[in-house]
Amino acid sequence: MKSMNGIERRFRYLAKVNPRSQQATGDDDMTRETFEQSLELFMARRPFVPIVVELNVGQRFEIDAPLSIACSEGKAVFIGPGGVMRIFDNESVLQIIDAPAHTLRSRKPKK
Repeated sequence: MKSMNGIERRFRYLAKVNPRSQQATGDDDMTRETFEQSLELFMARRPFVPIVVELNVGQRFEIDAPLSIACSEGKAVFIGPGGVMRIFDNESVLQIIDAPAHTLRSRKPKK
């Protein structure tokens, strides 16, 4: 069995994007299996480390607790602080980033 570190590196960036079109490209689309497996692996890590989910529309949100998410059949529900609920699926996710939100740079366009 692979170590968790090897698996974490493998799934750090799950979907590759053509930066000009901002759309997932053909064979690089995140499959339902990859989506579910990745979320399960990230949520099972001990100690838990927050992850960031980036949607195709550019929005990002941080999953900061392993029990705040439920996933089944390529769809997931995340209950954030204040009871805010986010529903997302493998088709709406651009990437899952193995890092807390405060460590990431903004993806704002350059002027």
